[in-house]
Amino acid sequence: MHFWIIRAVRLPVYALLLASFSAPAQRLALSRGDDNFEKLSHDSLHRATQFPGIKALYLDQNKRYFIGFGGEVRQQLQMFSGENWGELHVDNQVNTQATTNDRIPFLLQRYMLSVNLQLGSHVRFFSELKSAVEQGRRTGARPQIDEDQLDVHQLFIDVTANAAAKTKLTLRAGRQELNYGASRVISLNEGPNTRLAFQGAKLMITNPSFFVHLFYTNPVANNQGVFDDRRETGITLWGGYANWQLPGLAQSALDLYALSYQNHEAIYANEDGKEDRYTVGFRWFRLPGSAVDAELEANYQTGTFNNRTIRAYSVVGIVGHEFEKATWQPSIKLIGSLYSGDQGNGHSLGTFNPLFPRVYLGLGVPLFPSNLINISPVAEIHPAKRFSLIGDVHALWRQSTSDGLYGEGRLIRQPYLVGTKTNSQQSFIGLQYDLTAEYNFTNYFGLSFYGTLFPAGTYLRDSGASQTIAWSLIQAKWRF
Repeated sequence: MHFWIIRAVRLPVYALLLASFSAPAQRLALSRGDDNFEKLSHDSLHRATQFPGIKALYLDQNKRYFIGFGGEVRQQLQMFSGENWGELHVDNQVNTQATTNDRIPFLLQRYMLSVNLQLGSHVRFFSELKSAVEQGRRTGARPQIDEDQLDVHQLFIDVTANAAAKTKLTLRAGRQELNYGASRVISLNEGPNTRLAFQGAKLMITNPSFFVHLFYTNPVANNQGVFDDRRETGITLWGGYANWQLPGLAQSALDLYALSYQNHEAIYANEDGKEDRYTVGFRWFRLPGSAVDAELEANYQTGTFNNRTIRAYSVVGIVGHEFEKATWQPSIKLIGSLYSGDQGNGHSLGTFNPLFPRVYLGLGVPLFPSNLINISPVAEIHPAKRFSLIGDVHALWRQSTSDGLYGEGRLIRQPYLVGTKTNSQQSFIGLQYDLTAEYNFTNYFGLSFYGTLFPAGTYLRDSGASQTIAWSLIQAKWRF
């Protein structure tokens, strides 16, 4: 039944997309639970949403109780050549030929519908349904990221103790998205067809100049059927994340975080077991509006993996400049990052665990930020008011030759020379070239193109399949 519903709504949905042209203004929140529904209901110029009338349907004369709706339709057409450098994992077996998906377009569709119920100033309910469908991929949907036919993505209650005060205290309980900082350690993972949610409780202290969040959660597994998503009881994430604005210090802000992560089925190199990992870190960054961009994030991890002590770390630095008065408003940026790898001594584990990061190198490249060094220049121009072009290059090395490369929840490339148990001494993974083109007709409807080219470097040629990855994506996205 689910599929005929999708077919029935597809034509009117596309008609709405074609009607979604208006002047730009503030944007809807990335996580729809953060939308200000009452404020959006006054968007009479349709700058932020196409349907302001459905954002706050009042249920009483005093306008303290209301219900509101939101949603999203996203269509992606993707095509690969040399996926995963020619080494695919199909039915838990490695297929080094990797010709199955080559140059065959496949479609990923995502539909989301949210409902917000405000019961006075102290109680709020929020729910969000999701439907993610894959069509045309020869090896089928990839686990966790391509397909989840129909399920509850978010369902939580907010209870606010002092709604009228400048500093508010809110308890949120239920299934919810978490997304902090630059999404390097905790994210909702927007890029893939299915987003990431967590189940648990979060205490939020918010003020115009700072916030402190404390949470205890389990991630939710995106299973492919209907209403079959479940929290992963073997994985736990708890801790705190705080942010302070520092307007007197170069118009900047500071994030501080302390996180605890437990996984009963962790895998590093050829070893699996129980992982107890603790992360402490900070992120300093310039606030938007400055021509000079600067950011520094660093963290350290300790704990245990089986009988080994964890000692891992990561550092990311960004410097950039925007030439606001120049033609096409060009901007340049240089990003440097280091994520530690294991040194192979058998007594400690040095592999950095990024926990729940956003897609690191785009949807075309499967690498997670573990055991990596990355130097990346980025350039962006705006040939038209709503049109942007972004080009970037990633120069990638292994941080340790005793460790391999990691994808989502698994090792995707051993450190060894092909056919041996001897570590390759080559560190260079390769150069990745990316091009992004985006045209936003409004703040709620846009078209995008993404392309990636990744010729294999010396380490990849040493250790296994080494085809060139060529990947492209065309996306249409409409939100209301």
